Amino acid sequence: TKRKQAEESIRIPAEIIDICPISIVAHDLQGNFLYANQKTFDLHGYSQDEFLACKLNEIDVPTSASLIEARIQRALEAGEAFFEVEHYRKDGTLFPLAVFVKPAEWRGKKVLISVWSDITEHKRYLENMEYFAIHDQLTGVLNRRSIEDMLKRTIARTKRGVVNFLLYMDLDNFKEVNDSVGHSAGDEVLITLVGLMKAALRTEDIFFRLGGDEFAILLEGIDSHEALTVAERLRSVVEGHRFEKEDRVFPLSLSIGIIKIDGSLTTGELLSQADTAMYQAKEQGKNRIVMA
Repeated sequence: TKRKQAEESIRIPAEIIDICPISIVAHDLQGNFLYANQKTFDLHGYSQDEFLACKLNEIDVPTSASLIEARIQRALEAGEAFFEVEHYRKDGTLFPLAVFVKPAEWRGKKVLISVWSDITEHKRYLENMEYFAIHDQLTGVLNRRSIEDMLKRTIARTKRGVVNFLLYMDLDNFKEVNDSVGHSAGDEVLITLVGLMKAALRTEDIFFRLGGDEFAILLEGIDSHEALTVAERLRSVVEGHRFEKEDRVFPLSLSIGIIKIDGSLTTGELLSQADTAMYQAKEQGKNRIVMA
């Protein structure tokens, strides 16, 4: 008939489907694969025969039969379904997929036609966005946004008797580096500085870059003597390091303000008073520690 001839004329050749940049798959209601294009085999690392011999629950994660059945039922009831899954490759590694599935009649039986799209790069992009929302892009330590959230939780914990201290630090004479040898060299100095200070801290101490050459460290569960000891160790480490760029040695040091977190001050007040203590250290000659 003319209708059948028209349908035949618009049928997509298999070689066209095989060069599609996304997976196209057909399987029955029991998860037996009936068809898949070349992109599907390439994504999963199987040959055509190997893949078609698999069942959906052998490559889907989790392999819970009830979950797969629920997805199939959702597509049958709604006429289509969209969801995200993880699949196993032949080598056992996992990767994420976005799946659009629609029921159809094919060769006289009810089947599900699916389009699978590898979303690995999309997931990586989202993870990076989440990471850099709370981390400093240059040094990798937590950023100013993070310290405000962290201090709120720390203040709440002080009500249970936990003693904490905040160190607020500024790198003395850093402007001279940027002005004389450039901002790229200045960035390298900051990265080196963070490495030096992290090596002098406990694993549980929390390090922040507040912006420019200002940093903060949250010390939890220690008394004032221990907090001063940590601050002095950091000051000494930085003072003793030879910061050399383009055959010039820069006499860099730390001015540090310390404040106790006892629950009596808000986050903003803590940061403000710690900042004031740090500037007092600068005014007194730099390279020193002042307790707020």
